[in-house]
Amino acid sequence: MDHFRKAYLSKCAALSIDPHHALSEYLIVHPSSPSIPHSERLDTLDLRGQSTTLRDCAALASALSDDTHFTSINLADSFLDDEGCILIAGALKTNATCETLDLRGNSIRADGAVAVGQMLKINDALKTLILEWNCVGIWQAGVRAIADGLAVNERLEDLDLRNNKIGPDGAQTLALSLRNNRSLRRLDLRWNSIGLLGSKSFVDLLLHNTTLEEVQLAGNEVPEDQLRSIAVSLSRNSDRRKSTATTLLQSTAHANHLASLDAAHRSLTDTLRRETVVKDQQLSAVEKEMDRSRSASQILQSRCEMLENEKRRREDEWEETKAALEARVAGLAKEVEREREVKERLRISREKAIGHAKKKELELDAARCEADLRIAGLQREKAVLVEENEKTREKLRTMASGHDDHLKRLHQEMDEKLKTAETARDTYWEKKVRRLEERVRKAEQMSARIEEDADAQKAKHMLEKRNWATQLSEAHALSQSTSDDRWRSMESNLQTLTRSRDTLQSDLVSASQLTQRTLRELDVERERWAVDRASLASELDKASSVTKTTADALKRDLDKARLDVREAETRAEEAKKRLGDVVEDRKREKGERERELERCREDVRERDDRIVRLKEKVEEKEREMREREEEGVALMRDLQQGIATLVSQRTRTHLRGRSSDKVLV
Repeated sequence: MDHFRKAYLSKCAALSIDPHHALSEYLIVHPSSPSIPHSERLDTLDLRGQSTTLRDCAALASALSDDTHFTSINLADSFLDDEGCILIAGALKTNATCETLDLRGNSIRADGAVAVGQMLKINDALKTLILEWNCVGIWQAGVRAIADGLAVNERLEDLDLRNNKIGPDGAQTLALSLRNNRSLRRLDLRWNSIGLLGSKSFVDLLLHNTTLEEVQLAGNEVPEDQLRSIAVSLSRNSDRRKSTATTLLQSTAHANHLASLDAAHRSLTDTLRRETVVKDQQLSAVEKEMDRSRSASQILQSRCEMLENEKRRREDEWEETKAALEARVAGLAKEVEREREVKERLRISREKAIGHAKKKELELDAARCEADLRIAGLQREKAVLVEENEKTREKLRTMASGHDDHLKRLHQEMDEKLKTAETARDTYWEKKVRRLEERVRKAEQMSARIEEDADAQKAKHMLEKRNWATQLSEAHALSQSTSDDRWRSMESNLQTLTRSRDTLQSDLVSASQLTQRTLRELDVERERWAVDRASLASELDKASSVTKTTADALKRDLDKARLDVREAETRAEEAKKRLGDVVEDRKREKGERERELERCREDVRERDDRIVRLKEKVEEKEREMREREEEGVALMRDLQQGIATLVSQRTRTHLRGRSSDKVLV
């Protein structure tokens, strides 16, 4: 403590600053205050909630670099920032006493995190590091530096990284660095954003790391199945550590027991050497020892029989487990076959819908072609009528000019034949008008028939449109219901597979626990047999040839029991391997089912796109039909107007001719 105080005060004097008020009070008042416990006065440096400047951090770092008193340093909410964190971390590189460092709530970012990572590479005393409520995960460089430090560090046991904005990439970096770490037991990543990818990296990590016992991931949007997998792996690591500790304690106890037995054996040997004079007592002792050895051999034989029975029972349990797993595999195969049948039915229904749509499209094309042919016929008739109209006009012009010339040349003859010509002309024009009126009536009848055909075609088209829309809606509803049913079946199958996987994992854990328990029991029995063999060997040195023969028989039985134990261990390892293979097969089947489900989703999306394209084509056909109907109506109107114009022109020409004849008369 005096060394720390002197180093701190000298650094403050060198920097021309006053000692921090909280630290000065700690150094001056606490050691002399009898109300504060000795452990708090010497072991903990508590500056939480105290505002510290960069110079204060420099002075404190200089004093902590070679300090040998403080085992815990609390700098929570001390406004260190990156610069202060760099100074403190640099000082702790050479500190061999501090075991707990609390830096929560100090706005530490990438530079400070890099300094902490470098400190972790060198420091071999720190056991607990708290970095809660900082910003280490905003830049990947900070997380990568801490991960590199953890990959090298062999002392840190507890790391708190809560609320540090660590994402999936940062979680994957941490998980990769912890694969070879054998010291970290607790890791707190609550209230970050590691998500599904980060949790998967921790699941993969726990396949290799056997020391992590606690990983807190609350508030990270981690799926429940990933949390269960991580919890199973952590419980496995915890059980393994407890088993290792128990084995270590048992080995220590066995060693102590062997030492005590050795001491007892030495004392017994001394006693026997001192009692060699009394041969009667020695003979009686030998007889007693022989009886004891016989009873021990009987006990060993009974234990061997018990082990044989236990081995048979374990083999029967393994056969039952194997049969149950085969039944589950058969059930999964049946489910896969049912899914294939559903997929085939869906494909057939989709092909039928596509064929029906193509058929309707061909029918619509045929109707469109027929309408085009009718419109072309109407256009040809219109052209013929227009041509006849022009010919009639030209003929009337020619006749008018001829009549004028004829009147000029034959004025005399016209006077004489006026009545005859007038009668002939009236007859001719009356016939001509009647023929034109007849043709007009025929044209009107034809126009009415064309309008009726167009109305019938339009009604037929509307009916086909409604039928097509109904069939499209039915096909869409059928496809939607089929996809929903398939989706529900896929989800149920996925849930079944998940339950099967959880069951297999629980079976695997129970089998591993049972195997470990069996191995522990076998180790205990082996140790007992070793102790019994040692005692029998010491007794057989003093016994007769009969005792030696009994010891040899016991040794052979022990070797046989060891062979049985090795066979049981080999079978247990084979059972573990088979269970691992079954779990891998389930994982592969789950991946294949997920890929099949994705393909089905893509097929449904393609079918929906095709339906949308067909609807667009139908709408385009409807627009074209409406445009053609409008063109046909416009053509009919033009034709009616042309006919009306022709009739009115001919009527006016006829009236002008009659008026001119009357004038001539």
